[in-house]
Amino acid sequence: MNKNFHIARKRFGQNFLQDVAIIQNIVDALNCVGDENIICEIGPGLGALTLPLLQKFKKINVIEIDKDLIYKLKNDNPFKAYFENNNLIIHEQDALKFELANLISNNQKIHLIGNLPYNISTPLLFRFLQQINNISEMIFMLQKEVVDRIIAKANSKDFGRLSVMMQTFFYVEKLFDVPPESFIPAPKVMSSVIRIIPKNNYLNIFDNSAKNAEKTEKIFPNLVEKYTFFIKTAFAQKRKTLHNNFKNTEFDILEKYQEELNLDFKKVRAENISIENFIALFNLSQK
Repeated sequence: MNKNFHIARKRFGQNFLQDVAIIQNIVDALNCVGDENIICEIGPGLGALTLPLLQKFKKINVIEIDKDLIYKLKNDNPFKAYFENNNLIIHEQDALKFELANLISNNQKIHLIGNLPYNISTPLLFRFLQQINNISEMIFMLQKEVVDRIIAKANSKDFGRLSVMMQTFFYVEKLFDVPPESFIPAPKVMSSVIRIIPKNNYLNIFDNSAKNAEKTEKIFPNLVEKYTFFIKTAFAQKRKTLHNNFKNTEFDILEKYQEELNLDFKKVRAENISIENFIALFNLSQK
């Protein structure tokens, strides 16, 4: 194996960031100071973000699945010294299966950062949603189209299931766009960097969650799973009304609440419903 050469692999969705100014802007977007923070980079690739992160923070965790890239991080300069001094912690695993809780002690929270592979970016976001209790913030570079969907508001063409799921539990903010020429190989699409921060009250979103905080956290994953199915049903056929999408499902009982929420299920589509009304409808469906 030639240690100094790596061909980007399509199956891992690899596009390596090379623009120094963009790299620094992404690192600077992390809202954390001090050595007590847990920093975890998803898919370090050739280390474009990893090196400035190591220069800024005492210790960095990285999650990487590509064995060739893992070899380079362990053996090539300047990463070798960081790895041998335990400043660079490499987790040789699929990020979709990684348990963030394994990084935590003393109730710490994790700052996630990375240029996410485009082919699994949405599944990764849903995976991190499942682990929201371990996260302080996420700074990710994604396909611009995905970021536009995440931040979209009701009644816009980009508003959909991803918009609702992310905005229900997180504050989302698009930071800046990144052109294709910032990468090797250059992708055929624009990219964007987004900041995603868990809402302070995410445990209290659902009305029927337990009053005891500890119990609430235990049942929260189950409620998220139910809410995910609810939103998926609402957007099952995007151009159809809520009446048609909920018809003959467990959610068709919600029509009796439409006057209370000032909604006409036979006229309104899921793309017209606010985040607040989605939450209200779900809570009503769980009564």
